[in-house]
Amino acid sequence: MNIDLVNNKASINDLVSLKKETPVTNLQPSSPNNTFGDDGVLAANLKKINNSGSNPFGSPPNTSSDKSLKEGVVKKAYQSFAELDSNRNGFLSNKELINKMHDPNVKSEKAAVVATLLTNETKIRNLSNDEKTIESSGISKNDLIALDKIEGQGSLKEKVESNYYNALYKASSAKSYFDSDGKLILPKKASEISFSHINQGGAGDCYFLAALASQAQRNPQKILDMIKDNKDGTYDIKFSDKTVKVKAPTETEIGLYGDGAGWMSLIEKAYAVYRNDGALLKKDNPYDKSGGGSVVIGRGIKELTGNSFETNLLKATNKNSTRSKLIDAEKNNKLMTASISKHIVSKSEFNLPDGHVYTIMGYDSQTDKVKIRNPWGHTEAENDLGIARDGSDDGVFEVSIDEFYKAFSMVAYEKK
Repeated sequence: MNIDLVNNKASINDLVSLKKETPVTNLQPSSPNNTFGDDGVLAANLKKINNSGSNPFGSPPNTSSDKSLKEGVVKKAYQSFAELDSNRNGFLSNKELINKMHDPNVKSEKAAVVATLLTNETKIRNLSNDEKTIESSGISKNDLIALDKIEGQGSLKEKVESNYYNALYKASSAKSYFDSDGKLILPKKASEISFSHINQGGAGDCYFLAALASQAQRNPQKILDMIKDNKDGTYDIKFSDKTVKVKAPTETEIGLYGDGAGWMSLIEKAYAVYRNDGALLKKDNPYDKSGGGSVVIGRGIKELTGNSFETNLLKATNKNSTRSKLIDAEKNNKLMTASISKHIVSKSEFNLPDGHVYTIMGYDSQTDKVKIRNPWGHTEAENDLGIARDGSDDGVFEVSIDEFYKAFSMVAYEKK
């Protein structure tokens, strides 16, 4: 073994031997320029090891090829591994995948692969025991091989495949959001904005998108006024108390999160940044910070309009009072949302998702029915056969005021 501590020279094999044979206490730097890592190895050489792509102190590198893998998303992920593994350490970390998510050059199938791996990263990385301690470094090739071997209906592999094709469909559809020069196409007039453009994806921001759909229905010009094209690839999005600058959403972001129109995906991306910037504990992925609004269901109303809101617990509110407030809100173009909480409603009526916020589209005093929209853009009140009661599963449905009280927990009204 030949190690020159003064000139920072040593081979990787020497360092491995040094790691195994020499107590850390016997290593003393001979000059101020020689610094050691936590394991007593020269930090400069640790950096060389990391950059070389080898992993002498961890698990042995996987030497399998992709020939044994079945056709599908797992094989595509395996084949893309080297490109996605930015630091060449043999693991796809959450941060590496997030960086790829923000990359506008990641498109189509590769965008869908990144979206799928991000969605399932925690579960996939635990499939093979290839780390010395907890499985925290990310997804390895061993994990992908283990995933490929899983079979059965309802399995993780089936879910991963479903996530992939859903993300691929959305990423492919997103191509229509951009012109031939790759510039995001934005509405030029209010009539080009519709609540039907709002389809929630993987972010838990139903409370915001429900309010945004209400704004699109009642005051589309205000949405148009939120967006400023800076003509340099960035956009300023104005919320009630702050303006956020963002780039256009990437195909991976659209594959993972909301879709339906370019303006909708742009505003949702800006909202994620808006929430993350205002948080004490920030997330590497801003979209992870935009969830959790179902407790304060009117939050999105305030952040969009700057106006306060009134929240009513339906169990504690007279039906005639609710009727009057619904009529007043519709007459004065006030935003309205409603939530379903399993802690308040004993069981889910009509198979509607709970822990979720919906848009109140209106109230018809003649029929005594409330018109609702699910921000998912699908999944609505069903009949006994599990089919949408109105025959069209577009997320828009009507319930009587009595059914509304059975199914929903709270209502939020904008105050003007």
